Amino acid sequence: MRRGGVCNDPRYIITMARQPQAGRGGRGGGGRGGRGGRFPKRNEPGSLPRKSGEVGACKDLEGNVFTIGSGNKGKDGDMLRTSKEKLALYIGTNFGDDACQEWLSEKQLVLQEPTYPASVLARHAVREKAVTDRVTKMVSSLENQLTVIVAELLLTPKDLNLLKTQMEVDSKLDMAKFELTDVVEVKTTADEGMAFSNSWRTYRERTDRLVRSRGKVYSWF
Repeated sequence: MRRGGVCNDPRYIITMARQPQAGRGGRGGGGRGGRGGRFPKRNEPGSLPRKSGEVGACKDLEGNVFTIGSGNKGKDGDMLRTSKEKLALYIGTNFGDDACQEWLSEKQLVLQEPTYPASVLARHAVREKAVTDRVTKMVSSLENQLTVIVAELLLTPKDLNLLKTQMEVDSKLDMAKFELTDVVEVKTTADEGMAFSNSWRTYRERTDRLVRSRGKVYSWF
């Protein structure tokens, strides 16, 4: 029996309560809930353009595989970016910052050789100029001495003392000219020398590690 458009028959109410609803109750299966089967969750591996069976080079990178031509350029770009970021983190952790920087920049990293501090270089410049000035004056003096000796030998060509003196002056002049072109050694204190030596040791270790790491990193590809 219906009253005011509403059915009050208990049998009708029980029957309707037992029937499955196709609306909200269906969200777990064929309603809105069905979207869970159509659109993978954002963090699920199924959203990545990867073929079945493809895995990364190791456990830490097992989900980071980039396959060109997935049919979705947007996903290709996202996967390439996230894979490079994951690889950069892995390389930095296992092979060091230098190898990571080389991977990110896509250019071969050239490490700078150690140099002396500015204070040491300034002090060396002063010393180098002093040595150069001293040797230059010595060369000029020896050349003048040699000129006088040659003039005297023209008068007394058989003077053995003059001949001996000429030979000695010639030898000193050659030594002075060589010293003028030679590199002046950098003088440092004990602490400065130790610090510079440690810098070179660190440089050699970094270079050796980078060379070894470079081969391991690029062997993946």
